[in-house]
Amino acid sequence: MGCPETVRNRAAILAIACALVALPVWAQQTDEAPQPGIALQEGATDQLKKAISGLSSGKRGASVTAIDEAFRVLEVARYSELSMGMFSESEDAVNQARRALQNGRRADAVAKLEEAVLALEGSDVPQLGRKTDLAEYEGATLVNAEGRILGELTAEISSEGVVAVIGNWQDTFGFIDLGGQEVVLPRDMIILGEPVKLGGDFAVLADSTRRYAAVKRWKR
Repeated sequence: MGCPETVRNRAAILAIACALVALPVWAQQTDEAPQPGIALQEGATDQLKKAISGLSSGKRGASVTAIDEAFRVLEVARYSELSMGMFSESEDAVNQARRALQNGRRADAVAKLEEAVLALEGSDVPQLGRKTDLAEYEGATLVNAEGRILGELTAEISSEGVVAVIGNWQDTFGFIDLGGQEVVLPRDMIILGEPVKLGGDFAVLADSTRRYAAVKRWKR
């Protein structure tokens, strides 16, 4: 038998160890980012729900923007899926929603967006395949997990990761985000879309935690 103080210390240590075992893995590893597919799933789902809410309340402009941003993410995710799955199904539904909206069928568009959300929330998130050669992605537009533009890839790989320029981009309305700060992002957090011969390639920074200082600085 040890002294009462030693016994109490051992009991406290045992209680902490039991608590850690009982916690799920994500709770024990708070400094790790989630699987890239989860970040894309969450980002696209959030945007689609905003679009549904906006269309239901008559805010068409904001809804169209949310749909377009979600579609960017889904296009990249669909290309990166190792086999046809939730992202492909959701992208198809969003495509149909866009056509319905263009034809003035708001209720049909909302129904299709709801189908897209169900596809994302009703399946396990798949592993996403990643290309290893970045040469053909030089200048690719980099977006966050919600489809908002961050900047572009320089297609360079440093010893730490992929070099990107945050800021210094121009959107379809001609707005220019001046700046352009080079940052290094982890290679496994960059999900690449389908290469386009005439340009217009997209890549997603699959980081729902937004841990990277430059990205936070530019408030994306």
